[in-house]
Amino acid sequence: LDLTTVEAFCDQVWGQGFEEPTFVGDFDLVEARLIGAEQNHLKMRVRIDGQEYDALHFFCKDLPQGDRITLAYKVSVNEFRGNRAVNLMVVAKS
Repeated sequence: LDLTTVEAFCDQVWGQGFEEPTFVGDFDLVEARLIGAEQNHLKMRVRIDGQEYDALHFFCKDLPQGDRITLAYKVSVNEFRGNRAVNLMVVAKS
């Protein structure tokens, strides 16, 4: 999941009848906290193969337990203050 690969992946056309792929992986949980005005979004920092990523799970108030987590996610590129990074948009976790 390097930035160049994810950027190329995100440039593809996804839509009705050709949905964006969802990936599954086991990650080390580095950090987890609730964010948003109603504290109803889960923001995590996760690690796999020595690489760390931000992961966001919208409308999830359940903080994960333990130091390992399995995520089903879609990839995106987040740009903030001129920096671009791979971001994981979580659709399910266990």
